[in-house]
Amino acid sequence: MPGVLSFGAAFFFTKFAVYSIALWLPSFLEKALNFTPREAANVATSYSVGNFIGGFLLGWLSDLMYGRRTPVGMMAIAVSSAAGFLLFFLYKKVTYTLLIVCLSLMGCCLGGLHHLLCVTCSADIGISMQKKGLKGTSTVTGIIDGLG
Repeated sequence: MPGVLSFGAAFFFTKFAVYSIALWLPSFLEKALNFTPREAANVATSYSVGNFIGGFLLGWLSDLMYGRRTPVGMMAIAVSSAAGFLLFFLYKKVTYTLLIVCLSLMGCCLGGLHHLLCVTCSADIGISMQKKGLKGTSTVTGIIDGLG
């Protein structure tokens, strides 16, 4: 099953990043930026909304590229890295609006990639195996999802 371990490893690290940010962000906003719990929840929601939109957006972009998922994934990593580095170095000086925009972009790109890896790439590998006369779409999906 070619590609299963590499997609599984990518999914592991993407899932780690998505859940780390989602679970740690409200606490960070309260402690490091002195947000009230309500403000922290509102800002953290922008990350979750971006995560939701990212699944649709990256799936649509990969379909426009005739199912080529790698360029879309690399673009998502580049955009989320740029937003993350901007926040990392300027988090004390960043405006409320820029914070929401950066977190939405990070959610869109990381969350979209997370969904792209978990669902679409697993199905693509399984379909390519079926074309070769092999069965195992569910097995591939289970391995990749289990590694994450």
